[in-house]
Amino acid sequence: MKRIILTFSFVFVFRTIILSCTCISQPNFCTIIDSFGVDLIIKGVKVSEHFHGMKVKVLEVLNGNELKDTIIVWGGSDALCRFNTDSFNISDTLILALDSTDFIMNIDLLDTIEKPGDYMLTICGHFFLRIFNDTVVGYISDSTIQKMSYNDFKSFVFSCLRLLVPNGAFENWSWIGGWYENPDNWTTNNNQILNFVWKDTTAFQGNYAIGIKPNGYARTKFQYSTHPNSLNAYVKSNISGADSVFIDVFLFSGGSIVDEGHWINTNSITNYALINIPLSQNSSVVDSIEISIKGGKQINTVVVADELSFDFLPAVGISINHSNFKKSKLLLYPNPFNDATTIEYTLKENSLVKLNIYNISGQFVTKLVNEHNQPKGKHQIRFDAGNLAPGLYFCTITTKDYTASHKFSVVK
Repeated sequence: MKRIILTFSFVFVFRTIILSCTCISQPNFCTIIDSFGVDLIIKGVKVSEHFHGMKVKVLEVLNGNELKDTIIVWGGSDALCRFNTDSFNISDTLILALDSTDFIMNIDLLDTIEKPGDYMLTICGHFFLRIFNDTVVGYISDSTIQKMSYNDFKSFVFSCLRLLVPNGAFENWSWIGGWYENPDNWTTNNNQILNFVWKDTTAFQGNYAIGIKPNGYARTKFQYSTHPNSLNAYVKSNISGADSVFIDVFLFSGGSIVDEGHWINTNSITNYALINIPLSQNSSVVDSIEISIKGGKQINTVVVADELSFDFLPAVGISINHSNFKKSKLLLYPNPFNDATTIEYTLKENSLVKLNIYNISGQFVTKLVNEHNQPKGKHQIRFDAGNLAPGLYFCTITTKDYTASHKFSVVK
């Protein structure tokens, strides 16, 4: 018993020193899930207290992989940097952004011990929202309390789920042996004699982008457990003759490739353009992702890339017929565009349709379609964005069969 108490004291003091100094609150739910990459997002109901946490019935998984009907969510005022779940009442319906437990409260040998497969609710920011009469209430995408219908929230939440590729903004570089610079988290074929990759100062955002010369490449591989919908990047290029440059994405599970996407550029892009590399949207389990950017062969061919990020659709929860998804997905063309674009989607049968535009902060911009029984078939909407400021936006569609979100860029 004495040994257990000493262990707890050490862990608690260590936790106090480290976490109390690094707990940085975030302004809203959207920023939280974008910045921190939580393990699970659910709609759930609190069914009972559970020692310093609670039991939650899972109603819908919005992002992540969880098959259990009921999960344990640990919190409690005694667990540093965790939210006190006593503030929730039995039968409260909640949106929860959860991390896997860090086992900080494993201090006894009873049933209270935290186990693999349990979750915890962090206190450093807005990791939960409340639901009243099918309306989501809380700090959704702003520093003030907002309200949004649950169906609209399901569409909107995936625009927040951008996995920021490690150093995908290419702001951090290090000198290698005093000879050349490499972007942190990336490998290149730079060497002491030749530099195939350079730190470009004409970034789309921030200070730097990555530039790739002929025969050059940059590659990164990192662990991640959620299957993304697509990879986005801002690129510009100079293509000589019939040359090409490439961006490739590979998703791995257990060392095997389970999904991939590719972008091939054969025409020069003078100003930065947003590209989207779609992935198959299959349900494969993913444990790591690899991205490579490859230069061409001709002497004057170069490509510059910046602001790499992933978009997501739900892994489980929203009803998507994957076998028919390619026939139903949301298309925008051209993208990027100046004044107007065409939005296209196909309905397999008559359906409710909601089509909305949000800005990059998740704020509602305009409603394009709101029909309770739109006829089946292909639909095209001409969207005039002449009044929108240049920047990044999201178009989201909700039907009775699927939900999809597509990022687009307005340029002037």
